[in-house]
Amino acid sequence: MSERTPLLLVEDLSVSVASTGRSIVSSAGFALHEGECLGIVGESGAGKSIMTLSAIGLQPRVLSVRGRSLWKGEDLLAMTAKGRAALYGRQILLIVQQPMSAFDPLIRIGHQLLESLRCVSPRIGSQEAIRRVEQALAALRFEDPARIMRSFPCELSGGQLQRCMLATVRLLKPSLVIADEPTSALDVLSGKEVVNEFMRMREELGVALIMITHDLGVVQALADQLIVMRQGAVIERGGPHVLTNPQHEYTRYLVNTRLALAEAFTRLTGNGGGRA
Repeated sequence: MSERTPLLLVEDLSVSVASTGRSIVSSAGFALHEGECLGIVGESGAGKSIMTLSAIGLQPRVLSVRGRSLWKGEDLLAMTAKGRAALYGRQILLIVQQPMSAFDPLIRIGHQLLESLRCVSPRIGSQEAIRRVEQALAALRFEDPARIMRSFPCELSGGQLQRCMLATVRLLKPSLVIADEPTSALDVLSGKEVVNEFMRMREELGVALIMITHDLGVVQALADQLIVMRQGAVIERGGPHVLTNPQHEYTRYLVNTRLALAEAFTRLTGNGGGRA
């Protein structure tokens, strides 16, 4: 694996507030190969999202970024804004935390999915475009894709909207999907459906994933490799064994906290569901 060129190689990435120089992320890095899943965990404010967004050039303008971020060997941070924009959606796709914020509330879901498809296939015919969108929605376990296409975002649940976002992956077929807390706003069953869909996407489409999450269960299910962040720094990295045999005291704290919560849930409910 080490001999292959990474899909995304981030080296010595540091992020700071441009006006004050205050450090937010310091000397972070990772290598992600085609078809792999990288899990990034840590408490709120650890720098997970900022580090990942900065690596693909989507950091807020008030931030300054140093380091290298090589996309298929080409430095994203050295590209023009136009050059990076050509990658977004087509090769790199971002799944945001709040599914309701991902869609225009005044436009029907079908129209928005069709517009996404036309961004990468501008010459596609109307009937073929509709067929592909309905096919993508059916793959997401929607029983009536046509009804979903006619719906406004407010007419769908959070879980349904998140699955509509995942339909864009099937439509656009990017090389990399970055999912920022994709299950945090969902109930347990909806969250499980989303995780299962990520598994299917990896198997069927060969897409690489970066999963940013607080949920250690999600990364245990999906991730080939894992990095743990705290206060803007990567403090531990490795394979799935990082969570079963953590070396850093902070990683042990995260794992023990999850176990304690699971045990408390089991006591409250009287069953083993909290250990899933």
